[in-house]
Amino acid sequence: MVVSANIFEQHVEREYGEFSKKVYEHEQLRGMFLNMQNDYKAIHLSGYRRMPEEMYLNWLTSFNREREKYINKEITNRNKSN
Repeated sequence: MVVSANIFEQHVEREYGEFSKKVYEHEQLRGMFLNMQNDYKAIHLSGYRRMPEEMYLNWLTSFNREREKYINKEITNRNKSN
């Protein structure tokens, strides 16, 4: 997805100088743009959100301190019984 987004952006910049309504007139670019938008939507619907660095570091610290809170006990117990 990132590669197609970069290709799309490079092509638009080369052909048009900037993103504009003219991009939609080019069938291949319109398709690439819509595919890219669908990929972004899928990522968003999967629950991904950008996390500020400070929030991430706080989460990481709590993960290390409170490891038991984050362990999936069902999986851990299943692995021990196998």
